[in-house]
Amino acid sequence: MDRFAPNVLAFASSMLAGGVMQQMTLIHILGARDTASALIPLGIAIFIIAIIYAVVFHRTKAVTLLTRITAWLVGLGVVGGAFALWAGYSSVSPGIGGNIARGLAIIAVTGFLVPLIVAILLHWWLLSRELRRGAATAP
Repeated sequence: MDRFAPNVLAFASSMLAGGVMQQMTLIHILGARDTASALIPLGIAIFIIAIIYAVVFHRTKAVTLLTRITAWLVGLGVVGGAFALWAGYSSVSPGIGGNIARGLAIIAVTGFLVPLIVAILLHWWLLSRELRRGAATAP
């Protein structure tokens, strides 16, 4: 397989997995309706990460670089999600509209960050597997 096809297959697989997870979370857990527009920011984020991974995929020591980038992205996602939930829960106040920040934090974490982290991990796994398989079969 050439060096372009694994990137396209990893992007498509991670977009599918992240999108399905996002839609199932928004519809079945949060009870949202008309959630198709939420795929756009997720798709843009996955596309940007796929471009970064495609550039790294063609470098020497790509497996190490992919692993480091993935660790940083997942770490930033977890810390960012924890901060968003903390900020949302700490801004709850009595009265009308006192729970808006908490609701937005829950939607941001469950509808965007968690599917994005799953997509990042799947993308990393597919590309690193392809690099390891290519290194094992190289003459």
